[in-house]
Amino acid sequence: MKRLTLLRHAKSSWADTDMRDFDRPLNKRGCQAAIKVGQYLEKNVLQPDHIHCSSAQRTRETAARVISAFSQRPSVELHEGLYLASPSAIIAHCKGTLESIDHLMVIGHNPGIQDATLTLTDATTATAQEIGSIAAKFPTAALACLDFDIDEWNCLRRQGGQLMGYVTPKDLKDPESPFDE
Repeated sequence: MKRLTLLRHAKSSWADTDMRDFDRPLNKRGCQAAIKVGQYLEKNVLQPDHIHCSSAQRTRETAARVISAFSQRPSVELHEGLYLASPSAIIAHCKGTLESIDHLMVIGHNPGIQDATLTLTDATTATAQEIGSIAAKFPTAALACLDFDIDEWNCLRRQGGQLMGYVTPKDLKDPESPFDE
């Protein structure tokens, strides 16, 4: 059994319009959201063994803040090829993961993360509402968790994953949090 968590980076800043897209950092809300996502993963025992992360600034910052909530820190690899990657590139990247890793997290960008989630999910294992929600919007700091009945990552296939959960920042808000959109 392999588990894949796909996480879109948290909200980034557009304060400097001259900055390259690759270099944009998280804004305040994004920083808070990434920490909340990490807390959610820790609380629900969903911490990955390993993280593959786009090398863009906002994904690196998302990873750092998510991990800050974990009691055990996973290893992290930065990959330029995950910057604005297509769903097929994300899936191909996952297929190259070491077999000793049972739970992999990929932190990347839309539309690739959203489309990879839809491509990998066996729609018969998810409700129409879940699929519809993912297809309609995969907001910043949203994550999808999929389980695959495989022993090797290179066996990852389209529509082969059981959707175990889809969580957005709005799902994690609380009345006293500035995390609201």
